[in-house]
Amino acid sequence: MTEYCSSVWLNRLHVGKANVALNQTMRKSEPPSGLSLPKGNLSSIKHNTTLDTIVGLKKKPSTTLLSTRLVKPNYLALCRPTYVYEGYTTLLTLCKDKMFVASYITYFITAIVILFSLLLIYLKWALTYWKRKGVPYLSPNLPFGNFSNPITNKTSIGFYYKRFYEELKLKRKEFGGVYSFTAPIFVPIHQDIVKLILIQEFSNFHDRGFYYNEKDQPVSASLLTVAGSRWRKLRTKLTPTFTSAKIKTMFHLMVTCAKMLEEQIEECCRNKTPINVGDSVRRMTTDVIGSSAFGIETDSYKDTTLYRTLENIAIKMTNHFKQTFCIALPKLARFLKIPQMPPEELNLILELLKETIKFRTEKKVIRNDFLQLLLDMKNNGLIDVNEVQAQCVLFFLAGYETTASTLTFALYELAYNENVQENLRKEVLEVIAKYDGIVTYEAVQEMKYLQMVIDETLRMYPPIATLKRKCTKDFRIPNTNVVIEKNTAIFIPMLGFHYDAEYFPNPDKFMPERFAAENLPHTYLPFGLGPRSCIGDRFGKLQVKMGLISFIRNYKFKLNHQVQLPLPYFSGFAGRPNILLDITKLN
Repeated sequence: MTEYCSSVWLNRLHVGKANVALNQTMRKSEPPSGLSLPKGNLSSIKHNTTLDTIVGLKKKPSTTLLSTRLVKPNYLALCRPTYVYEGYTTLLTLCKDKMFVASYITYFITAIVILFSLLLIYLKWALTYWKRKGVPYLSPNLPFGNFSNPITNKTSIGFYYKRFYEELKLKRKEFGGVYSFTAPIFVPIHQDIVKLILIQEFSNFHDRGFYYNEKDQPVSASLLTVAGSRWRKLRTKLTPTFTSAKIKTMFHLMVTCAKMLEEQIEECCRNKTPINVGDSVRRMTTDVIGSSAFGIETDSYKDTTLYRTLENIAIKMTNHFKQTFCIALPKLARFLKIPQMPPEELNLILELLKETIKFRTEKKVIRNDFLQLLLDMKNNGLIDVNEVQAQCVLFFLAGYETTASTLTFALYELAYNENVQENLRKEVLEVIAKYDGIVTYEAVQEMKYLQMVIDETLRMYPPIATLKRKCTKDFRIPNTNVVIEKNTAIFIPMLGFHYDAEYFPNPDKFMPERFAAENLPHTYLPFGLGPRSCIGDRFGKLQVKMGLISFIRNYKFKLNHQVQLPLPYFSGFAGRPNILLDITKLN
């Protein structure tokens, strides 16, 4: 036994041995007989406990166990020598620490379970909002409400609201409620409710509720996004820049850009290769925006710098998860500093704008374009430099992809419906002949069937498939007890109205003649209605007209065999089907 003590306990627990080695030894070795640790909780042993008390010996020398220093009492006279091994208190501390960690983990897991349970209870309670308000609703599911997972599901938001419209109308409801995550959304179904929100009670619903982050991205605060009196003042200042007279002064810029498009069409015709409609018309709209909004002359068919920059912005802004998240949780999105537009590409645009403004200011250059109108307002003290930049960026957002999308789908329908193509060509040639073969602003305004073709295209393929508004103060719907609370989001299901046979018979058929009447119904909503309707609708339509004239005037076209039918359509900025046209030049 003495040898055992010497070889194991004295050698392995000698002065200076590391605590780790001690711990390993204690696991592997048994203490000598006669040496026994007290039973119970080791944490109850105090540092001033004597060695004999610990090991169970009767003799109690004055030596005490202190810290981690080695104490060697005079036990040689005893039949069995005993040593106080170093690190014993360290062993006690380790045991206490392990018990503390175990307790901490238990408390942590318990707290997580409690918090998760409370969160689950809150989420379920939040999804009873419309039920508590007495509003008809479509049953939601956790955690995405009435939508699918925005990461894995790429369905356009417009089609969701079209489905909501159809389900609620089937139940004969005039309005209803849905949820994006847990955020309640009011959905009007009857046209009178839409008219009430957009026109009659506009003062209660004048905000769009679009996401923007002015703190981290100042140019995101534009006419499209700002609210309240700030929007009203800015709208009043900008309205004169979009009058027919002002747009007419920029018509020559569109003519130049349309000629470059015609050159591209001619090249494809000469080489007998199909033309990619989407790519070609987006290059045209890039040139129009570059010329009118940024004040630079470009040819995107040869130099793709600006075109690729605008493309990257448009594509990155179509991130479905980001859109859904920012709409449902705008405050959290701002807290996380999520920008409205991709910063890298935006900085390139802003640098281009700054250089153009600096050049015009220093050289005193005056040009008939949108940028010049804004600079004149700045020089008169009506707006500042940041507002000039914000409106130019808005001009891109509102004019680039939306115009290109409308042009793309219009050309698709004209290629698919050859009789409509022939009728349009007949009108275009007849009107141009009246103006000596020159496409003038006045000539374009006379083309009524061309306008009907565009209106029908926008009905079937609206670039923005929902209208968003936000309630600015509690509002009770007439003849009901339903109150729309302040800050409630409102989504008007544009596609639902546009494809409702009650308002547009045979809605899946392309029929421009349905817009022969000059007064459009309140259920036709591609540019919105009321005081907050699109300020640049006439400018956008003029771009589309010039693009269609470039195709229809001198060329006949049909769908290439590679085009997928029926055409896949995803409304919104992501509406980019691959449309190829075979071009034949007219005699």
